[in-house]
Amino acid sequence: MENTKKKKIILISGMSGAGKSTAARVLEDMGYYIIENFPFQLLPAFVDMVETSSDPRYDYIGVCTSAEDFPAFLTGLKGRNMDIQVLFLDAGDSVILHRYKSTRRTHPLLLSNQCNTLDEAINVERQMFT
Repeated sequence: MENTKKKKIILISGMSGAGKSTAARVLEDMGYYIIENFPFQLLPAFVDMVETSSDPRYDYIGVCTSAEDFPAFLTGLKGRNMDIQVLFLDAGDSVILHRYKSTRRTHPLLLSNQCNTLDEAINVERQMFT
């Protein structure tokens, strides 16, 4: 018997430091198969595999993506025979600044040398979503 149930994919994105990893863990606890830092270049092959798979692990998927890759994921998932939803997380700049300073993590745009300060990285990332 073929599985005709539509697969559900939640695209998790938003500002770095706004809670994407926490949201992913909650979805994982709800039975979602979570993928973080997935290269969007592999998306066509992945979606083809998910659409044809009868493995129940792929009925509910959460994919975490950065601001830079978010548009490519939206384009790559558009028109597929799947239930696609977006979970966009945001927080105020002061909250994001506090989270980065208290965790001692480095913002991805600082790691990639696209920005020089945390304030600049937050502003640049926010502009990527507008």
